[in-house]
Amino acid sequence: SALLDGNAFINTVRNEIGQIVELWPLAPSRMTVERNARGDRVFRTAQGDVYTSREILHIPAVTTAESIRGLSPIGQARQA
Repeated sequence: SALLDGNAFINTVRNEIGQIVELWPLAPSRMTVERNARGDRVFRTAQGDVYTSREILHIPAVTTAESIRGLSPIGQARQA
C-alpha cells in the first residue's frame, strides 16, 4: 500500500494492558486523514468509523511539508 498508493494504514488491536496483539491492514483508498482542533491526526474510514493515532499506524511513503497523506511514488514518477 505504501509503495502503490503512498500510504499504508494499519489498525492496531490492543489487549487489556495496552500491548498490540493484532495488526489489520486497511485499504488506503477508503481512508481519509484530518487534523482535529488540537492538531492531532484523525483517521476516518469510508464507513464513517473514526480512529486516533493510537489506534492507526500510518506509514506515508513520500510527503511534503504541508501534506498529512503520503504521495504515491508511482504518481510522482509519472509526473517527473
